[in-house]
Amino acid sequence: MQEQTKSPAQRALDALNEAFAYYTPTPRPASTAPVYDDMPFAA
Repeated sequence: MQEQTKSPAQRALDALNEAFAYYTPTPRPASTAPVYDDMPFAA
């Protein structure tokens, strides 16, 4: 974070990249929580 003054376009691009990285599925370790296959998902 050396640059404190960024252009609005650069800040928008940074925000877009952050959102894209957030919503892009990443390989996660397998959950250790129990899985209930007989329970319907709560709507």
